[in-house]
Amino acid sequence: MVGGNGIAGVLTAVALSGGGSGMFGEAPVREVVSPTGSLEPWEEVTSTECDFRAADAPPVESDLCAPFAIARFAGAASTRTTDKALACAAKFDTDCILSTEVGLGIPAAFVYHQEKGVRMLVAPRLIPLSSEAALNATTERVRVHNPAESRDSRVLSLNDTIVAEFLVGGERSLTTETLRGPDAFCVQLLRLAYSKECWLALE
Repeated sequence: MVGGNGIAGVLTAVALSGGGSGMFGEAPVREVVSPTGSLEPWEEVTSTECDFRAADAPPVESDLCAPFAIARFAGAASTRTTDKALACAAKFDTDCILSTEVGLGIPAAFVYHQEKGVRMLVAPRLIPLSSEAALNATTERVRVHNPAESRDSRVLSLNDTIVAEFLVGGERSLTTETLRGPDAFCVQLLRLAYSKECWLALE
């Protein structure tokens, strides 16, 4: 979900300040969206585009952290929740929206692809980088803030490059991709937004 180059400039790239690499304490801070949000039974049509919780809220527990639920709901929910994520991103000027923020009870991140538009990445599983890729990857200090409350934020240490396996909303087959920058940050924020028990149940 990217601005100037995206859908009529609706979604802007994660607000980045500076670049750089290195150890957690050395890298400059980059601004991204909050990894937390409200969780509804599995999907709820709300009166607002999105609903954020405090940046320090505990990880979400969900009864839908199960392969059967993911396979059943990923396709059924994709169109409606992708539209809602687009509206949420437009309102808060961000390119990373999590399923918890739009009332969807399965773990999914909504990111913008230059050619495919907004994509729903469902239940992403992280795969170790190759030795060569690991040498070129860096860790960055990332300030995670609540778009609805600018003073609500925290700083995390996130990798700028990851490899993830996931379902794309509306599709049946698994996809494996190398994600970089804002997309990589967004997936890692999703992993933090849901409990460890959720990911163990899916992996």
